[in-house]
Amino acid sequence: MNRLLGRVMKSVSKPWQMYPLGILFGLDLNILGYAVVALFVATWVVALLVWRLGRIEEKWTTSLLPADHTH
Repeated sequence: MNRLLGRVMKSVSKPWQMYPLGILFGLDLNILGYAVVALFVATWVVALLVWRLGRIEEKWTTSLLPADHTH
């Protein structure tokens, strides 16, 4: 084990330098899964709001109409 982690252990000279590693290995996979799903839902909601409030759909359809189209 020391052969594999020797370099890492030599680079840690103060106790506070182990803090990020403790956070990484202390994460519960259920909480991490909920966080990933929450980020996905938040991204989807923001994209939907940009699509609807930005009226991107109308801008795309009007740019596809021919120039001599009079409606």
